[in-house]
Amino acid sequence: MGALTPPTTTGNTRVRLPLLLSSCIGNGHPLLLTRVMVEQPVGRIGTLLSWPLYFLEVALHFLLGNTKRGKSVKYLKGNFRPVRREVQQEGLEVVEGELPADLSGCFLRIGPNPAHNPVGAYHWFDGDGLVHACRIKDGRASYANRWVHTKRFLEERALGWSSYTKLGDLSGFGGLVCLGLASLKKTLGVNVDGKGTGNTAMVYHAKRLLALHEGDMPYALKVACEGVVETVERVSFGKLKAFTAHPKIDQSTGHMHFFGYDVREKPYCTYAVVDESGKLVKTAPIDIPRPVMMHDFAITANYSIFIDTPLVFNPEVMVKEGKIPFVFDEKKGIRFGLRPHSAAGDDVDAVQWFELPSQMIFHVANAWEDGDNIHLYACAFKRLDLNMLGDESGLKREEAAPFLSHYVFNTMDGSASVTRMTDVLGDFPQIDQRMVGSAARFVYCASDSDMGETTFQNIAKYDLHAKGVEAGQDACCNVIKLGDDRAGGEAIFVPRSSASSEDDGYLLTYVYDKGQDCSEMVVYDAKTMSSTPLARVK
Repeated sequence: MGALTPPTTTGNTRVRLPLLLSSCIGNGHPLLLTRVMVEQPVGRIGTLLSWPLYFLEVALHFLLGNTKRGKSVKYLKGNFRPVRREVQQEGLEVVEGELPADLSGCFLRIGPNPAHNPVGAYHWFDGDGLVHACRIKDGRASYANRWVHTKRFLEERALGWSSYTKLGDLSGFGGLVCLGLASLKKTLGVNVDGKGTGNTAMVYHAKRLLALHEGDMPYALKVACEGVVETVERVSFGKLKAFTAHPKIDQSTGHMHFFGYDVREKPYCTYAVVDESGKLVKTAPIDIPRPVMMHDFAITANYSIFIDTPLVFNPEVMVKEGKIPFVFDEKKGIRFGLRPHSAAGDDVDAVQWFELPSQMIFHVANAWEDGDNIHLYACAFKRLDLNMLGDESGLKREEAAPFLSHYVFNTMDGSASVTRMTDVLGDFPQIDQRMVGSAARFVYCASDSDMGETTFQNIAKYDLHAKGVEAGQDACCNVIKLGDDRAGGEAIFVPRSSASSEDDGYLLTYVYDKGQDCSEMVVYDAKTMSSTPLARVK
């Protein structure tokens, strides 16, 4: 912010970027976490072999053309360029307006930020987790950023180079070579358990702030009241190996519902519940026929809703077509599985499945029940191509852009329908988090009129009381324009202390100004959706 190296603020398709940690108010450290993670050195054998393996990997990537391709990736340039310094700064300048008196807490954003230059290729989803924390109190703000000290991060920092295989490496015949090299490293003790980057999202539950990455288990973080973040430990829940980046917290019970997917062996998806104290109380396999990328899901008062997407894990395509192994299968429909919360963990037949034509969903806005009908709102892509390395996928805007859609599933007759709610594209949906699983009216998305640069210049507000595009009622009811040459990410809704309606609150986001090459934390009025900020903090 300001003179600091600008944090990446643009939305990420795996990322639900910021979280307002309003519990960081009051005395002491409210997260009640005291053990800071001890850095584990790389094993002696791994250390001795690291340099020979490094030169071998550099040579392989050079021969495969990955080195040149990695340097050209736009997700390492401009606003996406990595932040390499950890800093702390008090007394940030409020350059416009003033911070609302009732806005107090720590505004956190997490995203991929490689600590080392990639040895080979690079994908938008790669990069170590870096937390940007803006502490707001009494109309003043301070800033600090810290890396999530995952096992992967600590090992690579000890080695001094990026040693783990990345998604960007997995394309073509070279992808097989990289997978073989990764297996060799693990055998020799260079890369061990804990391959996740902790770079995707955060959740606060049972007095713990968790950094999330769907390929690994969470990492607990400690936030001091001045906003400095420290990594505490890698959290385990029984024998589970993966944890979604988008768990859901039941507002009535305090239970956290989540799942993890596995592309290597069945069950390809496992559902789990953690109670209000943080104790694992249920696990259940979710039967899906083949491995797919399942990024998000939803809950209602009585159901969890799983999304069996057509984004299929297919290593054969990686080799034959030179693509990333997650491939959109247009012949495969999208399925939605409703599992009652009351079902026992060993009840494998508890899920009721509904199928609709092929489409892709990364992010869910909300879901709720209305008699026998289950309503789900999510941002849907008609088609998708994950091969976003340096060039655009080549898909047309109408095919590649996400639009808020309304799904209805009838649990009695088994019918399913989908209605497109808007012609204004948007993703990374946010609601008032107190409305999770209940009939919320408003959704806020990062939006733009052009996805060509994978940036978002607007924040769109959608009224779910609208009937949708086909009925002549576009749900988009207002748009905040961030300004020329300014791009932002996901906007988090924070209710006013004396809120009189669901949308009576603030929208907080980080905005990057290309002309000044700096980032700001910006506060908008969610009710009026005025493009004039209530406050800009530099």
